[in-house]
Amino acid sequence: MTLDEELVTAAMKGDLRVVKEKISNHANINTRNGAPLRHAILNGHKDVIDYLLDNNANIYIDDEYGGALSWAAKKGNVELVKTLLSKGAKANNKHVLLPTISANHVKVLEVLHDAGANINDMLALVSKKGSLKSINILLAAGADMRANNDIAIVNAIHNENKKVIELFINKYLAQDDGIYPLYHAAIDICNREKNTKVLSTFLNHGLNPYKFTPEMIQSWSPEKRELLDKAKKTWRDRSEVFAQIIYKNKNSELPQVIIDDILMNSARPKLDKIKDTSTDTQSSRGGAEYARYKGRKYKVRVGKKGGRYILVGKDKKKIYIY
Repeated sequence: MTLDEELVTAAMKGDLRVVKEKISNHANINTRNGAPLRHAILNGHKDVIDYLLDNNANIYIDDEYGGALSWAAKKGNVELVKTLLSKGAKANNKHVLLPTISANHVKVLEVLHDAGANINDMLALVSKKGSLKSINILLAAGADMRANNDIAIVNAIHNENKKVIELFINKYLAQDDGIYPLYHAAIDICNREKNTKVLSTFLNHGLNPYKFTPEMIQSWSPEKRELLDKAKKTWRDRSEVFAQIIYKNKNSELPQVIIDDILMNSARPKLDKIKDTSTDTQSSRGGAEYARYKGRKYKVRVGKKGGRYILVGKDKKKIYIY
């Protein structure tokens, strides 16, 4: 075994005495593409790591693929990551970031982010085919799903990354104390993207088709316009049924102003849960409301936050009407 090979073996085992001996005998501290430091880091031998760094082990070897920083990040060694960054290691490298994400090292990601790593770019990359866990790690570390013209959600949709799509869309369309902070962003995304897949995905998840202005639609392709027209018809049908339930107005025609108000201001009506369009409401002596679902009539109940729902089946499954 050569002197260099003995150094690598000693570093791998964490034998500081032998490491010192081999280096004093002029073993190459950077032999085999930085193998002594790499093995010391990957095996967690802090005293050996410190000694090698103090003796000018090259942290930039294999720098294109992250070098020493990628090894430390992969192990989740926050303090070593900080040390290497202070010595000039580059944080913004996908070969550093991807192993960190895969290993669920959120704290390391935060340190890398603070040091200039563009985790928004990583979010866009991982959104294509990455796991939901990876996305959540990046979001926890401070990644912004709206960065770069909302490219993360667009990538997820184009690559049919279903779980990630659900996560993002629920954020864009989520209710927040009656206010929809990202709703306009969702409208902008659908307006901006020429591909119908983005519009279709948002509409299928409850985006209000009546929120698009004539000025927006004017520049759309015929395919996008047709898609929107179909969504509007479905939305109108459901809104009219919803209005009948809310206003208990079964036998008389509702004023158009009421329908229009519901069309424009209902952010995510839940009427798609009720498949039958023959929804029926009526007032009994107690003023109760009823809705028909799959041929059967159910009493409409009011939730604590005002949402209306029915209880279906033996297990009393709760299905929200709105």
